[in-house]
Amino acid sequence: MAVGKAGAHPFEISGVPEEVAAEAFRKASHKLPIKTRTGKSKGRGVSR
Repeated sequence: MAVGKAGAHPFEISGVPEEVAAEAFRKASHKLPIKTRTGKSKGRGVSR
């Protein structure tokens, strides 16, 4: 179980290039009625 800020709704994406993921989140954020921000997790590499 992860601890996060109250009211935060984290979304995760994997298996696509970083640029594609950023564009997907940018487009999705326009459809949400709240302010959004994106970030990149630290210390987690790509596993294949």
